[in-house]
Amino acid sequence: MLAAFLVTLATATTPWPVLQQQILDIMQNATQTMAQQGGNYALQSALIMEQGSVSVSAGFNDLYPTKPNPMPSMVGDGFLLGSITKMATSSAVMRLVESGQVQLDDPIASLIDSYIYALNKTTLFALWNDSRIQVVTVKQLLGMTSGIMDFDTYQLREFQEQVDPHYDITPFDILHKVNKTFLFYPNANASYSSTNYELLGLLLACKANASNWDTYDQAAILTRRPGAEYGNFTFALHGTLGSYNRSNWSISHGYDAFEQKSDVLWNVSATSGWACGNILSSVHDISQFTYDLFGPEKRMVSADTLLTMYNNPRELIDIPGCMYGLGTMAVTQPQNPNGWMIGHLGDTYGFVSCTAYNLNFSYSLTVATNVESSKEALPLLHEISAALSGLLEPNA
Repeated sequence: MLAAFLVTLATATTPWPVLQQQILDIMQNATQTMAQQGGNYALQSALIMEQGSVSVSAGFNDLYPTKPNPMPSMVGDGFLLGSITKMATSSAVMRLVESGQVQLDDPIASLIDSYIYALNKTTLFALWNDSRIQVVTVKQLLGMTSGIMDFDTYQLREFQEQVDPHYDITPFDILHKVNKTFLFYPNANASYSSTNYELLGLLLACKANASNWDTYDQAAILTRRPGAEYGNFTFALHGTLGSYNRSNWSISHGYDAFEQKSDVLWNVSATSGWACGNILSSVHDISQFTYDLFGPEKRMVSADTLLTMYNNPRELIDIPGCMYGLGTMAVTQPQNPNGWMIGHLGDTYGFVSCTAYNLNFSYSLTVATNVESSKEALPLLHEISAALSGLLEPNA
C-alpha cells in the first residue's frame, strides 16, 4: 500500500520541505486508510524529528450518539493517553535517583509510610498485612516485578462508569481496594500492574513535600526550551473528560470496548489512575514529550539513566512477548529492520495509543484513537515506521 511513496532515499542534504511532504504522504495514506477500516473513529499520528514535525488526523471525534454532522478529528485535539503516563512518572522517579534522593533498591515502605500515614492514617504493612510489602523496592515497582496485583479490574470499571462516574478515584481508594494477594515474591517474575505507579506517584508527592497527592506537580518533569512549551498537554486530576473541553482545545470523545456507540465516557472522571494513566494531550505533544525524553538533547533524564530504563527488560507473564524496562516498553526489538523503538502503550477507558522513539532513525512516532476496542493503533505505528525505514537514512 505504501510502496508508491518509497521513491527517494532521503539524505542529510534533502531539503526539509521535500522530506516533510514525503513523510506526510506516507502518514496520511496509512492513517486515513486505517481510520476507514476501523469505522471512522478518530485516528491520529504524529512524528517529531530534528528537522521538524508532521501530524495527521483522520476520522471523527464524536460519531455517536449518531448525529448528522459529526465533528472531524483535528490535529491538536486531546486524547486520554492512559499508561503512556508511566513514562512521565518513571522519568520523574529516575530524576530523584539521579539527584541521590532515592536509590533504586530502597524499599518503598521506608520511603512513603510516614507520608501516607500523615495523609490517610495507614501504612503499607497495615494495608497488605504481608511482610513482602516491606521488601518491595522502587526498582521493582518501576519494572513491574513487585508481585503486587493490578487494581484495574472490571469491578472498578463498573463502579467508575455506572455507579459514580463523576467520582475522582484517589490513590488511597486504590490502595485500600486493591487485592492484596501477591502474584509472586518480589523480583521473582514480572507482571503488569498499575498499582505500582500509584505507590511511585506517592513517592514523588512525598519528595516534593506536596500537601496531598493532587497538589503534586506532575508537569515538573516536562523540561522544554523557553518558548517551546507543550501547548495541548495536561495531567487530568479532577473532573470529567468533557470538563476539559475548551473553546481553544477540543477533547475527543472516547468510546469504550463495551459500548462502542455510546459516549458515556464523556461524563466519566478523567483522573484515570492518576500517576499511572492521567495524561490528556494532543498526539503531537505526546510525540514531542517522547522526543524530548529519548532524543538527542535528553531533556528529562541523562543518557545513562535512559539506558537503565530500557536496557535489560523482562518479559511480562501476563502479556507474552511484552518486554518491560523501568517505565518503558520495547515497542520493537533491537534487531527489527525498521529500527529499535522504545516507548509505551496506552490502553485506557475509551482510548488506545502508543508512543515510541526510534533509536536507529532518531524520530518519535505517536498514534492514538478514540475507540478502546481499536485494532488500528499499534499496526498503524508499525506500518508508518516500516515505510520510514525505506525513506530515511539510519544513524551512523
